[in-house]
Amino acid sequence: LPIMVIAGLLVRLTSRGPAIYVQDRLGRHGKPFRIYKIRTMIDNCESLTGPRWAMPGDPRITPIGSILRATHIDELPQLWNVIRGDMSLIGPRPERPEIVESLRADLPNYDDRLAVRPGITGLAQVQLPPDSSVSTAADKLVLDRAYIQRLGPWLDLRLLVCTALKFL
Repeated sequence: LPIMVIAGLLVRLTSRGPAIYVQDRLGRHGKPFRIYKIRTMIDNCESLTGPRWAMPGDPRITPIGSILRATHIDELPQLWNVIRGDMSLIGPRPERPEIVESLRADLPNYDDRLAVRPGITGLAQVQLPPDSSVSTAADKLVLDRAYIQRLGPWLDLRLLVCTALKFL
């Protein structure tokens, strides 16, 4: 909590807009929920671009936001989503409804990843960089489906350890 408060204050002091960013995502069985993150981009940035993935060197990311993203501190408010039951610690990352709709058309079996509760981290996040295209989403889909097929506490524990090591 102290880390989130400090990060939120830094966001508020260095850019206009709220410190916490709320966005609709699709959870288990495609049920929509609201995800919470510390804002890392300029306020209301998608009014200029429409919904899209962040890209390396994305000009919408604030200077403080780049640090928060690199350290993954911006993801800490998602612990509230875990407490609420919208998310799990481990699982496929939840995606936005607008993006899911287009990915369904391009990637057969994309909805397979909606069979489980989404997570803050997962097999795809440990092994691959963030999505930036349909091709990277396809790579993650393979790993998300593999995770779902081998689902269990031992795999979750290993992924938590791998996430901690990647974080460090």
